Amino acid sequence: MTPNEFEKKQLRQIDHIDRRLDEGIGNAILRLVFGSKFKKTLKSVVKDMEENPEMTAAVADFYKHADNITDLFKRFEKEDRALAKANKKK
Repeated sequence: MTPNEFEKKQLRQIDHIDRRLDEGIGNAILRLVFGSKFKKTLKSVVKDMEENPEMTAAVADFYKHADNITDLFKRFEKEDRALAKANKKK
């Protein structure tokens, strides 16, 4: 594994952890606002995911595609900056 690939892998893991932390904070706020009803609903969703492997796979696919969209967005931003820089030099 080249150092560049290793860095990209580490950055993806860090982004994934940051996203999980954001979701945790969001869940905490929702639990605070909506109380036990949200907590019960969240527990039932987690239980359904554990019982249904298709649901777990769907959520995993969702995160994978979300990561792909994020990567595409970053690539397009980089290309736009490069084009703007090239147009500025003309």
